Amino acid sequence: MGHLDTAEITRFLRGQLSPERSAEVERHLAGCEQCAGRLSAETDGATDALPAAEQSYVTAAVFAEQAPPIDPSPSPSASPTVPPVSAAVEAVMPQWVKEGRTPDRGEQVGRYLVLEKVGQGGMGIVYSAWDPDLGRRVAIKLLRTDKQHAEGRTIGQARLLREAQAMARVSHPHVISVFDVGTLGEGVFVAMEFVDGTTLKKWVKDEKHSWHEVLDTFLSAGRGLAGAHAAGLVHRDFKPDNVLIGKDGRVRVTDFGLARMAEDGVEPARPALPEGALDHAAPELVQVTLDGQAVGTLMYMSPEQRRGEAPDARGDQFSFCVALYWALFGVWPFDRTRSSARDADYSPPSSHKGTSRPSQRPGDLRPIDPVTGAFEPPKDSKIPAFIKKAIMRGLAPDPGHRFPSMDALLRELEYRPRVRRLAAGAAALTVVALGSGYGWYAHRASQAQAQLCTGAEQKLAGIWDDAARKKVADALVATGKPEAADVASRVTRMLDTYAQGWVTESTEACRATRLRGEQTEQLHSLRVVCLERRLQDVKAVTGVLASADAALLPKAVDTVAVLPSLRACADVATLSQVEAPPEDPKIRGEIDRISGELARLKAMTDAGRYKPAREVAEQTVKAASTLGYRPLVAEALYGQGFLEARSADYVQAERHLTQAVWTAHASHNDAVAARAMGSMAFTLGADPKRLNEALQWSELTKASIARMGGNEDLEMDVETSLGIIYSRADKPDEALGHVERALQLNERLFGKENARRPSILVNLGVVLRKLERFDDALQALREGIAIREKVHGPTHPSLGSLNYVIAQVLLKTGDIEQARTYASRALEIRLAAYGPEHPEVGDAYDLVGIANTLAGKHTEALESFLKAMALKEKALGKDHLYISNSAVGAGLAYLDLKQPERAMPLFERALVLNTEEEPVRGDAFFGIAQALDALKRKEVEVVDAARKARAAFVSVKDTLRTAEVDDWLAKRAKPQSKVRAAKHP
Repeated sequence: MGHLDTAEITRFLRGQLSPERSAEVERHLAGCEQCAGRLSAETDGATDALPAAEQSYVTAAVFAEQAPPIDPSPSPSASPTVPPVSAAVEAVMPQWVKEGRTPDRGEQVGRYLVLEKVGQGGMGIVYSAWDPDLGRRVAIKLLRTDKQHAEGRTIGQARLLREAQAMARVSHPHVISVFDVGTLGEGVFVAMEFVDGTTLKKWVKDEKHSWHEVLDTFLSAGRGLAGAHAAGLVHRDFKPDNVLIGKDGRVRVTDFGLARMAEDGVEPARPALPEGALDHAAPELVQVTLDGQAVGTLMYMSPEQRRGEAPDARGDQFSFCVALYWALFGVWPFDRTRSSARDADYSPPSSHKGTSRPSQRPGDLRPIDPVTGAFEPPKDSKIPAFIKKAIMRGLAPDPGHRFPSMDALLRELEYRPRVRRLAAGAAALTVVALGSGYGWYAHRASQAQAQLCTGAEQKLAGIWDDAARKKVADALVATGKPEAADVASRVTRMLDTYAQGWVTESTEACRATRLRGEQTEQLHSLRVVCLERRLQDVKAVTGVLASADAALLPKAVDTVAVLPSLRACADVATLSQVEAPPEDPKIRGEIDRISGELARLKAMTDAGRYKPAREVAEQTVKAASTLGYRPLVAEALYGQGFLEARSADYVQAERHLTQAVWTAHASHNDAVAARAMGSMAFTLGADPKRLNEALQWSELTKASIARMGGNEDLEMDVETSLGIIYSRADKPDEALGHVERALQLNERLFGKENARRPSILVNLGVVLRKLERFDDALQALREGIAIREKVHGPTHPSLGSLNYVIAQVLLKTGDIEQARTYASRALEIRLAAYGPEHPEVGDAYDLVGIANTLAGKHTEALESFLKAMALKEKALGKDHLYISNSAVGAGLAYLDLKQPERAMPLFERALVLNTEEEPVRGDAFFGIAQALDALKRKEVEVVDAARKARAAFVSVKDTLRTAEVDDWLAKRAKPQSKVRAAKHP
């Protein structure tokens, strides 16, 4: 027959062809690559959720994949029959059954109310439906009405009933749940768990994932297969399309339509696939393509299944390893031009249509493994050798050479070499949880196993209990500030919430291993070590708060708000990569001590106690370097660099953060490396001359986060930094996207009212101000103030920044008096929070000076600018470019006070200090022009300075300032023009 036209392919997918014609089309597709490719495109569309339905892959979407026909003469045990429908039953049949059509929304299938059609395939239609008895959404799979005739109906009924029976036998968290099965007339329906998510195939194709994340996901699917095997069930059609990943992250194996019970007895042999019949087929699409022959999906089918033999659980193991090979390496393990050394009949094609990953073409010269006949895994892959070895064994043509069970394969894949090293006595691996060895935790876990899952809160004793709560509250109240009791109440509530989250995470880690069997003891140990370190962080924070003074009070809430995320302790893939610590118990004890000091350093830094924190930082770096354990050294260097960046010591911060990045990379400490790179971006972004470098570090941070498999906490920080950097580079359009992304991540992680959101809203307000969206800017900033006052109280330091930016916006709108009020409030808050020597206080003095200048209060303005200059010189050094803003402001104030001789040196100094920022240079040149004019200098000097000012404003497209210069020059020229006119009529 010739090529199929589009209409016939569509009718085939919809099941509108006769059984005879369907069989002919299937045979043609098996041998025609062009038509199979067109079928691939049609299938992708047919199995997606319909536009009117929820945009998710539900159970239905997977079950709606093209269903393979069943042997037309199945054994009685394998194919239950459907009893005839009595007249009494017929009388109560739904109208849609009587009319031989599909149900509409609101009609019933059994007791279930149909909501939406979500997909269809060759044999079934799948709907989302509502179970009124139990009040939940379910997925209903219904044998298509156009298949309810002759042989097609019988086969379809048998397949659906067998699918339901098979799945109902398995109770496992990684196998889809079947709730109900029933008949309607001569039709069959199955009610199943409704899963909102995607398929494993789409998950692999549509996003980039680290190999650790891919492996962990497949391990979950493998556990589902193992659970099915334990129930005496062989899937026989495992592939990524038949695995669902819900939005809750849980993995489920589904579509057991080809499954066979072990007690069904020996399955009759089927004819092998004819030689060459599928040489040009698209193997990922071809399932049962020839009546009475091997069943399954060709690309994943084991050699024995292709030969028509009845596969056992080791056939599922082969299919699992084919899928895992593809997902990890992006290519197929076999090529159509090569045969297995052990099985000459087995040479599946390698083209994988419909994927975004590279396919292997005929003639691929990759070396072939002589044992399996599969291509050897890529040499440049970062996948560990033990994983490659396990996969290749699972691909053995002889089932006897594979693993004896799925459980045995999964044990080999679960970080086995690293586990062996840990079991030999090495400490468990994490970026920060270096306090105790794995052996210690394994010993302790074995003693506490019976009660650990119900007694996690006991570990809070002495860290956050009634005594610790009272000590912190008393210390805060003892500062004597009016707001102290309110702050104490807020802090204790936040610590209560964090502690409860810790108990929940600890309990969940235990349950995942001890109760549900979803992870190994080794992976559980990694999580326990990480959670132990979180307790160290809590202890350090409460220690700082218990010695609170009046200066710390405004920062108390923020110190708690930035406690490390507990979610990171569930990321075992990242935790497991860190370089293993030494085995010596004394060294592990020293690691534990230094880790505690690092927790104290972070708490002190977050609390703003920079001076005492410097001593702690220096001591921890020295101690960690002496010890020589690189992950700990990297963390100590990062802690020191982060402290220096926070305290505006940018030169030292850059040095130590760079060293932290190098050391972290060398020891596979990805989390610390990413944090250090993010801090580098922040540090370099403080210097306008190095914004490009800051952007490069930001992009490198994002790449590192992607390599880790994603981390939304870190991503939020880097998006925030990018927004700040682009804003400083005067690129507000680019900045806006990054700030909005940071806000989205913040809300998703913490909700709308959280301690970290107002800081991002400040950045949004700045960007919107630059875009001259003043109303939007004020709305964002006022939202920030409302959240800050609700979460922190009315005296929090960050309210200074919010008031600062509101004042800037009001100056732009011309509301000078309101701007003066907000600017003064910003200065007041920053002085109280940071003391009189912090650069941010200098910025606040500058803003007050600007507001006073515009209000005509020139003496007050000059006083503010001179204070800003003195403060910045002391904090940043006399040659720092940030002094240029204050110098220009003071110079303009001197001009307004008719003292041009004092103004000139300030403008000239600003030009020397700042060679990058054209707006500042424009102000300085214009100030020089006006001073020269007031001093009666030569006309050419005055005009030259004014033209330089104009050029600077033009370069940044500041039309208002450009017009101001033009107007000033024009006014000066008018009297001179009259004199020239008198002399030269």
